[in-house]
Amino acid sequence: MESKHGSVYSLEELPRPGGDVPPEPFDSYMTQIQAYGAQYPDLYAGAFLSGTDIFVGFTASPVENLRAVQKMLGPDAKLKAFKAEFSREALMQLTTTIGRDLASWRQRGIAISAVSVNEYRNRVEVMLVKVSESAVSALREAYGGILTFSEGTVMPA
Repeated sequence: MESKHGSVYSLEELPRPGGDVPPEPFDSYMTQIQAYGAQYPDLYAGAFLSGTDIFVGFTASPVENLRAVQKMLGPDAKLKAFKAEFSREALMQLTTTIGRDLASWRQRGIAISAVSVNEYRNRVEVMLVKVSESAVSALREAYGGILTFSEGTVMPA
């Protein structure tokens, strides 16, 4: 599958995550991709598997960055780039901030049951015990449009 825009996919064009590949070399590829991302935290937006392709996101220069990652991994790695709005680092920082604010939100009647980075959507996923317009508005006002919402609770394993 190729993007309508050439070799770089938009967030709207991304195929669904998931796939069935052997752990090797996939695990090795992901480790190396994450190491590359650690060198460029303002550019790297995360990576995920779809089918047998690894989609790697960048906030800027996706073609050039994908070329560098491809060179690092070798020609057998099936890589595709996507253009992301937010870096993975920015998403991680926001999850930490929201995590620190949980008690304050609970005092305001907004019960957050989980917060995580959603690399596929390039957003921070906030799970609320009960989604309401007022909760969504308050959280978006505090943290911006970088959030997506779902309803539920997390039960310990």
